[in-house]
Amino acid sequence: MNKKKLLHKLTYYLIRASIFLFSLLPFKVVKGVARIFGWLLAYCIPYRKKVIQNNLSKALPNADPLKIKEITINYYQHLSDLLFETIKGISLKKTQLKDNFVCTNPEIFTPYITNGQSCLLIGSHYNNWELGCMVFPLWVAHPTYTVYKPMSNPYMDTYFNSWRSKWGMYMVPMTQIGRTLIEKRDEASIFLFVADQSPASTKHAIWVNFFDRQTPFIHGVERIARKTNYPIFYFSIKKRQWGKYEFTIKQIPFDNKGSYGDLTKEYARILEQEIKNKPEKWLWSHKRWKRAEQII
Repeated sequence: MNKKKLLHKLTYYLIRASIFLFSLLPFKVVKGVARIFGWLLAYCIPYRKKVIQNNLSKALPNADPLKIKEITINYYQHLSDLLFETIKGISLKKTQLKDNFVCTNPEIFTPYITNGQSCLLIGSHYNNWELGCMVFPLWVAHPTYTVYKPMSNPYMDTYFNSWRSKWGMYMVPMTQIGRTLIEKRDEASIFLFVADQSPASTKHAIWVNFFDRQTPFIHGVERIARKTNYPIFYFSIKKRQWGKYEFTIKQIPFDNKGSYGDLTKEYARILEQEIKNKPEKWLWSHKRWKRAEQII
C-alpha cells in the first residue's frame, strides 16, 4: 500500500471514529466542545487566518480593523459549530433531524411538480448547508438530487456520500449532471446546487459584480436553466439556536430570453445581501477572488 492510500485510509478511520464518538454524546456536551474548539481556532490555531481576513477586507473595505477582527473571531466559532453540529446531526433520527432543521414552505414546488416539471434549487455555503442538503428530502415528496464535487480521498468520498444520501438525497458528481438531467427528464425532480464555489477555470465563468468586485461564478446553473427552462429557486438558511435551523425557499424570476448571465447576477445579489446580514456565517476561508487576481 502506497503512502497516499495509507494516509487516506487513516484519515477515513479517524473521522469515522470521531463521528461515532460524538454520536454517543448529548447535545450539551457536543455544544461545549464546539465552543472550546472555536476558541482554539480563533486564538491558538488560527486556521487560514490570512485568507479569511484578506477576503473580509476586500468584501467590506469600509469596515475598520476591529470590525474585521470581530467577524473573524465569530467566523471561527461558526466554523467550529458547523463541524460539530454536522457530526452530531449525522447520528440523529429522522424526527429529530426534521425538528432541528425546519423547511418553512416546501409546498412552493407543488404546482410545478404536479404538472410534471422539474425544478432547480440553488443555495450557498452559508450557515449549515450540509445538514440542509441532507434533510431536504424529508420535506419534499419528490426525487431530489444534489450536485457535488468528489473528494480526493475516495474512502471519505464514499463515506460522506453515504450519510448525505441517508434520507433520500441522490448524489450526482459534477461531471455527470448533464447525463442525469437527460435520464430524469420525464421524472419531475428537484436538482440542488450549492453554487457559490470559485470556478476551477475562468474560461466559461460568468463575471458579476459581487461586493463591488468583478468576481467569476460557475456557469453550470445558468447553462442548465437556459437549456431546460426549469423554474429556479433559492434556499435561505437561518440559525435559530445551536444545532437548529430553518430554511425558506423563494423563486427567482428568470426570463430565458434575457441576457446570458442575468440569472447568475441575481443569484449573486441575493447571496451578497444575505452575507451582509450575518457575514460570519459564510465560508470565508476559501479564496473567493483567487481566479480574478490571477487574471489582473
